[in-house]
Amino acid sequence: MERPLLIYDGACPLCLAARDWLARRMPPDAIEFLPCQSEQLARRAPGVSSEACLQAIHLVLPDGAVYAGADALPHLLRGLRGWRWAASAWCVPGFARLTLVVYGWVAGHRRMLSALTTRRRSGKRCRVDGNCV
Repeated sequence: MERPLLIYDGACPLCLAARDWLARRMPPDAIEFLPCQSEQLARRAPGVSSEACLQAIHLVLPDGAVYAGADALPHLLRGLRGWRWAASAWCVPGFARLTLVVYGWVAGHRRMLSALTTRRRSGKRCRVDGNCV
């Protein structure tokens, strides 16, 4: 693997929006994105199960190291134009623990958050399951 691989839930509108946000801020070809629903998952990231990647993002680095959820964030921030400074926040005592709590809450409520953000952007009425009408 030549570049990092970010595995995300391709059926989650919030996850798709986060992927797009990252893609706009990363240098071209700096990272590869793979939805966890992809048939390539087992071949590209054998240590990441489809169940695990539905619970949290997974970042697989070229050296084979795998970071999940909030633990992936500082590695992602280091690759973002204009956001590299934010990765240093993980050096502040207690910050990493706080991000685990916040990430866990967001991941557990992502369907509801997706419904809220989709409704605001599109004017559509969205249910907690992510379906919009």
